[in-house]
Amino acid sequence: MSILYFEDPQTILSLKTLFQILSFQVKYEQEIPENLPLPLLPALETNGEYVQGEEAIALHVATLKGKKNVSKWFGTKKDTRSEITQWTEFINNLRNVLREKTDTKSTLGELNQKLSDRVFLINSFEPTFADLMLYPIVHFLITKIDEQQRSGFCNVTRYFNHLQNLEIITKNRIKELPLVPIQTGFNFESLIRPKVKQQPQKKNQNQNNQQQQQKGGKGKRQKPTQEEIQRLREQKKKQQQQKKKQNQNNQQQQQKKKVELPTDSFNHVNLQVGKIIKVENHPNADSLLVETIDFGEEQPRQVVSGIRKFYKHEELVGKLIVCITNLKKSKLRQVWSYAMILAASNSDHTQVEIIEPPQGSKVGERVLIGDLITTDPDKSLNPKRKYWKTMQTGLKTDESAVATFDGNPLKTSLGVCKAKSLTNSKIK
Repeated sequence: MSILYFEDPQTILSLKTLFQILSFQVKYEQEIPENLPLPLLPALETNGEYVQGEEAIALHVATLKGKKNVSKWFGTKKDTRSEITQWTEFINNLRNVLREKTDTKSTLGELNQKLSDRVFLINSFEPTFADLMLYPIVHFLITKIDEQQRSGFCNVTRYFNHLQNLEIITKNRIKELPLVPIQTGFNFESLIRPKVKQQPQKKNQNQNNQQQQQKGGKGKRQKPTQEEIQRLREQKKKQQQQKKKQNQNNQQQQQKKKVELPTDSFNHVNLQVGKIIKVENHPNADSLLVETIDFGEEQPRQVVSGIRKFYKHEELVGKLIVCITNLKKSKLRQVWSYAMILAASNSDHTQVEIIEPPQGSKVGERVLIGDLITTDPDKSLNPKRKYWKTMQTGLKTDESAVATFDGNPLKTSLGVCKAKSLTNSKIK
């Protein structure tokens, strides 16, 4: 049986829906083995072969299930697949925005405009995989607003309600995306003429109105007194102060919620400078390379990496790199790997760059965090302690493409380690 490795359950709902439609059996694993070089998640393992990325996995499974399924979900023309890729980028950006924002109205507004003239994202006749990717996001957004707000975002509501009631979705609905009741006959008159609750009139005011009506005149609204104006100003000022104080409290709460990454995990991990001396294509996988890397030991190590699409052999030979060298050895498509190369990648994994130490760095030198003092690393990491997985959450490049851990630069004795150009990107 195939295994789907993932980190965020929300990002695989489109794949779950497709698997349900295509009757594709798969085991879901959120615990990712530390010895697997998977720079892009989700990743599907089938008979030792790895397919990485949401769109690539969907296309792979559709292909396994026959050409008709490929045509249905990805089209028959290159233009259709190109459009799906463009929507994939938009949807990934949308997910990133929703992770950072709590206010969904601006996101709904942008999406409402994009869906103004669309039945489905690519064509008007049937959904593609792009619609399956957008469906969980719209489902999340729709459940966060009430009926009156839904009418304000009518294009999103129309698109979602049409999609969730399609026969193919109804028959294969997954539990994470239940049917959302949509009131199709909403009373728009209530938006145009909202009912105003009448305030009870004071006794003196009723008497004045009656006297004016007896005189044949109409009741006029009295101007507020200076005391009332001053009172309203003070009330507004007080509300603004309370709002400002509430915002400050919210910011403090958010700062408290930030996860403090334990620097101690770095003490157990051994990052070392290595030099690539030989590169070969993996005999059993088109996306993998097999490198021979010198770490200053008696014998160089054999390392399997997933960077074949991004580097030519001649670009890698002689290059200094940063590797984690105390992971448990792993067998990838029948070839043993005894270390892992660190690389930064953008969100959709269309660009990958190896982390490089300064030129002239000594082969085998340990890479440290800034000027912090660390203890000797473990000889071999215990997979159950998850030191490497914990450390990965704090690894990223900064705005200058410098590799950092929890905000501290990774350094050798000659300076900082960097990616070539990728900034603010995750490192795996």
